[in-house]
Amino acid sequence: MDWFSSVFKSFIMASVIMFCISFATTGHITIDALLAGYSTLGISILMILLYVINKFYNLPTANQSIVTLLTNIGPFLLMLFILSVLLHLVIKYKTNISDGHVSSNYTTFSFISSILLLLQTYIIYNGINTSNFQTSNKLPKTTSSMAYLVGVLNFISLIILFTVLKYYTTDG
Repeated sequence: MDWFSSVFKSFIMASVIMFCISFATTGHITIDALLAGYSTLGISILMILLYVINKFYNLPTANQSIVTLLTNIGPFLLMLFILSVLLHLVIKYKTNISDGHVSSNYTTFSFISSILLLLQTYIIYNGINTSNFQTSNKLPKTTSSMAYLVGVLNFISLIILFTVLKYYTTDG
């Protein structure tokens, strides 16, 4: 677990650095930093999911249930879904975004979504560093609930981002 844990924690830190770079730059560099940040964070979340699922299937069969598995991996799945949709939106509308052919609301909600994603990453990072996660491979209930709450807020921001990118492109 030590080396595997170090790898996904390192990916999380690298994604945070990429998000910070995207906040401080403009144009194509911002888009590339966002793509790298989303991808790196997605890889780390996938690694955590694989770790949790692997530990789940190594439990005695009396402790295995689909409800237990879904409650353990739910916050990670929500975050992974949000990341994949954000990644898709940025790739699909990359030229419009980098050329500035999007509404000014895009910048606002992209920033809000990135901040919420960083907050959700912080919550999950603190949750996986607890002794509860180290022993039982479960996030504490408060951590899981907070991750769900921030994930739902981020999902709302994601819907607004989708609407702005799809319907409110401009000519410059």
